[in-house]
Amino acid sequence: MNIAAGGPLVSVIIPCYNGAEYLPYAVGSVLSQTHRNLEVVIVDDGSIDDTRTVATDLTGADARVRYLYGTHRGPSSARNHGLRSCSGEYVQFLDADDRLERRKLETHVSFLEQHPEIGLVYGDARVFTTEQPDLRWFKRVPGGGDGPWIEAHSRSPGTWLDRCLGAPPFHSCCPLFRKSLIDRYGDLDERLVASEDWELWIRLAAHGVEFAYHCAPEALALIRFSAGSLTSNVKRIRQGHLAMRRVIAHYLPDEIRPRNVAYGLAAIKRYYSPMERPVQVARLIAANWGPALRKELVRTIVKSAAETAPGRALRVVLRATIPYSWRHAIRARMNLADKE
Repeated sequence: MNIAAGGPLVSVIIPCYNGAEYLPYAVGSVLSQTHRNLEVVIVDDGSIDDTRTVATDLTGADARVRYLYGTHRGPSSARNHGLRSCSGEYVQFLDADDRLERRKLETHVSFLEQHPEIGLVYGDARVFTTEQPDLRWFKRVPGGGDGPWIEAHSRSPGTWLDRCLGAPPFHSCCPLFRKSLIDRYGDLDERLVASEDWELWIRLAAHGVEFAYHCAPEALALIRFSAGSLTSNVKRIRQGHLAMRRVIAHYLPDEIRPRNVAYGLAAIKRYYSPMERPVQVARLIAANWGPALRKELVRTIVKSAAETAPGRALRVVLRATIPYSWRHAIRARMNLADKE
């Protein structure tokens, strides 16, 4: 089958909030794709700039472009608006200030057509700036280090849930996924002010959806770096991250929740002051409560207590009074190394 000439319909959903300046470039990068059977769904998230005028001009220039308007409720709501209105077999997210290289859709549609067991495929991304549009950094913050982190992340050990749980595995416009996944597992969680796409990838992985990393020349997602972008809003990031950790606790397997708590505690330490941390820690633990977490907390408390002077003294007494077989059984139940 000639994917570039026809093939399945791809819906590219572009949420836009006051992004009129860059919207034509985002849409242009989609309309220039080698995969031609597509629709572009621009979702205006209550913009107060010229987004409506620009989007209307784009719809008039190409029948594959549609424009939807909604009140300002954030990117998750805007993307869901697009998901409810699109008709494609496959879905691609694209922010209004980003772009896709010309073979991105062709490459990933072809891969999913050839691999029906894969629900989501993603490639690499590069970062550019408005002033230097031909730059191709790997990481979002120029000068903050460089390297193929998305590819490296895809090769990390464990399941796809393991890979997704610790950190976002890719930018939101990297994957192409089957629309049937949304129909089956739900759309973006509109309670989240950030990390809503990350939560979706975790949810899919938790339900056993298979991901695949597949990259090819001219198939990159291109991320515009801007000091005023949503990802530079630390307050928004920290609220979204911890809220996401509480949301996913409701469907994570019990044995995975201690890891979710550990990642959440690291985020709390990073984003919150010592005065703010106790409340956030309590909310995180309450959301993830279960047998595995209780066991992990007891184990941690016992290990910490054992390192204190009274704890070391108590260990001497216990070794002298409690049979080794009993001590061994207790430590085994608590997953502690059998070291005296």
